[in-house]
Amino acid sequence: MELLRQNIGRILVASMFVSLAGILFFGLNLAKTLQTKTYVPPATLSSESSGKVLELPSLKPKEQYELIARRNIFSLGESTKKAAVPETPKGPVETPLNLKLKGTAVSPGGLALAMIEDPSQRREDLYIVGDKIQDAQIIRILPNQVILQRSGREESLSLFAEGSSKAVGKPPQPSQQAQPPRPAGPTSQAKLPGAPSPEPSSGRGGQQTVQTLMAKLRLRPHFAEGKPSGFVVGEVPQGSVFQAAGLKVGDIVVGINDEEVRTPNQLLKAYKEVSQAGELWLEVLRDGQEETIEVEVEAILSQK
Repeated sequence: MELLRQNIGRILVASMFVSLAGILFFGLNLAKTLQTKTYVPPATLSSESSGKVLELPSLKPKEQYELIARRNIFSLGESTKKAAVPETPKGPVETPLNLKLKGTAVSPGGLALAMIEDPSQRREDLYIVGDKIQDAQIIRILPNQVILQRSGREESLSLFAEGSSKAVGKPPQPSQQAQPPRPAGPTSQAKLPGAPSPEPSSGRGGQQTVQTLMAKLRLRPHFAEGKPSGFVVGEVPQGSVFQAAGLKVGDIVVGINDEEVRTPNQLLKAYKEVSQAGELWLEVLRDGQEETIEVEVEAILSQK
């Protein structure tokens, strides 16, 4: 007993250490158990979420931008290029010739006349396709414009506001460009005996022949008191049916086949009817007197 009393202190200290060790051991086991049952390992979380989260940024931002630039997704370069380089329509340049277009008359069928002033000659004349003026040739007549061929290139002569005789025609007429009929003289009738009689007028080839012959009567607009009053005959070809009919240079054509002819449009309209008729009647003024000339279309068609 004496020995126990002497060592009681040591025994208590040893018991305390043993108890403390037991408590620590129990606490560690409890903590480990709780951690195992409630804690989700980071690896599991990471692997579940990586399938969705890591798939989106599979391309680095810089690579994405390079892909957009390479594929030109927004087409910025193309639109800028198209806007910067517009197509410029090309056409004939304005002619440097000293000429003034006073008016044009164009029918739906292709018949066309142009009234052109040549200041160097101080005169106005009617022209058709194929006519020459100065050193140019007329190759097309359009509404308000004439296309010339000069020195191997095309040039344009445009209508200006100053022209008082502007005429943009409507008269319906079959194809081909034509020059107005320009006859005059005492009442007479011209026929060519023995000449073959081609089909008159309505055929397209015949119409072209009528146009060609009548184009040789170089008609010029005539004005009275500043107003159009007919067309002056500028030339009568030698040996033509018009000469045989008595037409003279200086006669003023004021009517064709009972149709008044004062303006280019009226001339086109009358010419259309001539192409479809079998006869040609010209009302002309000579020395203030009105006379009528009759020419058969068959005679015109038979003449070369």
